Amino acid sequence: MPLHAQGSTIRARWELFTRGQLPFLVLLVLIAPLVVISEPDGAWTGPFVGGLVVAAMATVAAIVIPWETFRRQWIAVVPILDLVSSALLYETAYESLPASFLLSAFPILWLGYGFHRWGLPLAVAGAFLVSLFPLVWRGTVPDGAFEWGRALIIPLCAALTAVWLHFVSRALRARVSEVERVSSDLSESIEQLEDRKRLTSAIIDAIDVGVAFYDADGTMQHLNATGRELFRYAGKPESRADEAGLFVFGPDRVSPVPPEQQVSTRALGGEHITNEVEWIGQPGNQRAVLVSARGVTRDDGARLGTVVIVHDVTQLARAVQVREDFLLSVTHELRTPLTSIVGYVDLISDALDWKGAGVGREFEVITRNAELLLSRIDDLLRLPEGEVAIEPTTIDLSHLAERSIEDILPRAESSRVKVRADVTPPVVADVDEGRYRQVIDNLLSNAVKYTPPGGSVTVELREIDGVARLVVRDTGVGMTQEEVSQLFDPFFRARQARDGAAGGFGIGLSIAHGIVLAHDGTIDVESEPGVGTTVTVRLPANGGGPVG
Repeated sequence: MPLHAQGSTIRARWELFTRGQLPFLVLLVLIAPLVVISEPDGAWTGPFVGGLVVAAMATVAAIVIPWETFRRQWIAVVPILDLVSSALLYETAYESLPASFLLSAFPILWLGYGFHRWGLPLAVAGAFLVSLFPLVWRGTVPDGAFEWGRALIIPLCAALTAVWLHFVSRALRARVSEVERVSSDLSESIEQLEDRKRLTSAIIDAIDVGVAFYDADGTMQHLNATGRELFRYAGKPESRADEAGLFVFGPDRVSPVPPEQQVSTRALGGEHITNEVEWIGQPGNQRAVLVSARGVTRDDGARLGTVVIVHDVTQLARAVQVREDFLLSVTHELRTPLTSIVGYVDLISDALDWKGAGVGREFEVITRNAELLLSRIDDLLRLPEGEVAIEPTTIDLSHLAERSIEDILPRAESSRVKVRADVTPPVVADVDEGRYRQVIDNLLSNAVKYTPPGGSVTVELREIDGVARLVVRDTGVGMTQEEVSQLFDPFFRARQARDGAAGGFGIGLSIAHGIVLAHDGTIDVESEPGVGTTVTVRLPANGGGPVG
């Protein structure tokens, strides 16, 4: 610590006194009696008394004067007064007690160590001043080189020591300055880190999503307000990830999820989980949550912990349930009168000769579409089940494609959309005829519906390497990649469909997708806004295996 440290309090002045002046004062108390003993006749002469007075002045000044109000160079007044005191005392004991010169060592070192460049010349000058003062005071000159050497060796050593200490202090100050700079940068970085931590915590606590972080040992490190609420709802302890929630149920809201299968427990074991549905809470008062979890690792692969994200989707789940209940209710209401229509059409068909009346073809279209509509309603009723039942038979798919094209032509012509067929028969496969026809009809209907006047729709069907490949390509409005990724979700409709006048519930492609999967096939969509859409359906042909 620097001997000239400043402060704005009495404590700081006391530290200045104890570091700089007190060592000199202690040595003075020890040397002064020895001077009196060694020089009983000259002890109370002017120089000795003057030295004591100057030392007292320096001591009082070190304690009393408010050095913090002055520039720090003024503190050098204290060691300079100490040098004057040392010179006067040394003059008294010059012959009887040469060791009294050591009293000047403390102010010399103080000047050399405690001050910058100008302190060193003062220290060197002070060393020689104290050493030569007795000779000057007495008016004597050393006799010969030996006497001069004896007179100068001690101040020379003191001066060299002051020089050495000065440069050591400079290096020390530079090191201290660097440490202070690094410490300041570190403190600033820590403060910024704390600010970011507080900001992150505030953001996490403000969102309505539960966020939990466990360290590598499974101990909870952070849980936001929403997370605490949901954890309490699930009857789950906040402190440990491996302790199961008491009220965690599966999608059926009845079956408890075993502790080892709960998301947080599995995530702690290293499993990556995305959007898994759980119901939490006691029966009769449950909430639906969508849970995701993943591990957090350093760049070297060391595990830091686990993050668990919990979304409360209760309102969404209830809305879906209301929608499904409404859908079931409406389809049941539609199915009853439509069943009667189909039944009476069959009776009329048996009782009358429609072909003889010249409307046989039209009557067949009415019958076929009524049965098709009834089939679609049945699909709506089965939609919540998520599975499509099929009854495959061996048929030529080209005939189905030709009939679908024939049925869509009137609608295409009215929309001024040209339909091109590129069908290469035979294309034989084991499929459910009605279901496959449903796929073709749906793809053609969408292609014509979303193709502007003057556009075209192309239908390709052929067998390639044991695969029945159906391609429906249009020059319509197209879709973005984000819309394509959701195309097979039930009730999803692209923006163009929502904004335009095109009708529909958004379930056709979802049903078509389920039908294709039930036949061990694949359905792929490529689309570009403003260019068009291409849908490719691949099914096993001639009894082939599943299409990968």
